[in-house]
Amino acid sequence: NGRTIIERSCSTPTPEERDITDGACRPSPSDHQNSYGTLVSCNICSKDECNSATSIVGSRVFQVLSVVLAIVPFVRGFSF
Repeated sequence: NGRTIIERSCSTPTPEERDITDGACRPSPSDHQNSYGTLVSCNICSKDECNSATSIVGSRVFQVLSVVLAIVPFVRGFSF
């Protein structure tokens, strides 16, 4: 039907792919043709930007900031 479908997924690398950190993967013959259409390309990506993944550092900063903001009102009300 002419539509392009982008499928992002995670999987265990094949023995041939284990040393690849960024670049083309080797799709299995069963991956080339499925119910959606024909596989055009397959890539391995190990960076945070891949597959719209976010870094855990950003979420950790948000968690710490949330805890600090929750504690500040109690600390201000406490006198020594």
